[in-house]
Amino acid sequence: MDLRHLRHFVVVAEEQHFGRAAARLGIEQSPLSRSIRHLEGQLRCSLLVRSARGSQLTVAGAALLSEARAILSHAARLKAHARFLEQGRTQFLRLGVCDSIASPRLSLHLATLRRRCPDLAIEIQSLSGDPVASAIEQERVDALFALGLRDTSTLVRTACWDERLDVVMATSHRLASAATVPLSTLLATDELLIAQPWAAVSDRWLRDTAADAVCPVLRALPTVPALLTAVGLDLGIALVPCGIAASFARTDVKVRRIAGRQRRVPAVMLSRRDATHPAIAILREMARERSISRVRHLTSDPDAPAETLDRSP
Repeated sequence: MDLRHLRHFVVVAEEQHFGRAAARLGIEQSPLSRSIRHLEGQLRCSLLVRSARGSQLTVAGAALLSEARAILSHAARLKAHARFLEQGRTQFLRLGVCDSIASPRLSLHLATLRRRCPDLAIEIQSLSGDPVASAIEQERVDALFALGLRDTSTLVRTACWDERLDVVMATSHRLASAATVPLSTLLATDELLIAQPWAAVSDRWLRDTAADAVCPVLRALPTVPALLTAVGLDLGIALVPCGIAASFARTDVKVRRIAGRQRRVPAVMLSRRDATHPAIAILREMARERSISRVRHLTSDPDAPAETLDRSP
């Protein structure tokens, strides 16, 4: 079975349109159609059905899509592992990163890890959807970083750092002129926009923060670009993790911190209970060292505000 045919199938399934899939792959529609037919012939089942509105997965196609992605992922890891071995690196760590994680903080963690393990090669896989923990259970990654508490009954959850939530609004919004947004103002808002990757985290944060008060309605948008487009058009204000907000380079939106004391959202590393990879043990130890440092900070300054707990950039 040719990996190229599997890749073509996955792209068509994601785009739900042969024309868009062909443009994304940089090929014509005719060879793409032949590739899909060849794969269907090998598998002896129909994977896609064309219609006036695009292409839809058949029952078999929907069932086999995850398998196709897994095969492509395994093949990519094999190539990466071989490349790292050729470079003389003897250790190989596969890390999953959810798209709600702030990359600057993660970069600091991985830079420290590389200093402690100079022969370590790290492969990063971007993960989305829920449950992302299936990536560990299917052994596609050795560990993963995610934002917020998750059901980890079969995994070890290691708290690595705390993340705050910020507010994003249009430059012309009435709250944009203030340095911060009062928490009471935020909770009094009828509706808040949110990106799907951190919708569950934000919903839990709002409920915990508001306590018995009525929470604003959350309207989830599928992607971060869709969220920023809606905010830039002044269709509402949005909650975003601060590390993600720091990466916005747009003139039509403003990022503001939430004034007052509020809960932080934990960024956690999930790993298997029986994980023996030395790099995972080091990451867990780094988290414990940070935890001890935070306890010492609190002990030395018990009246310090909550905002001082997070020393990450």
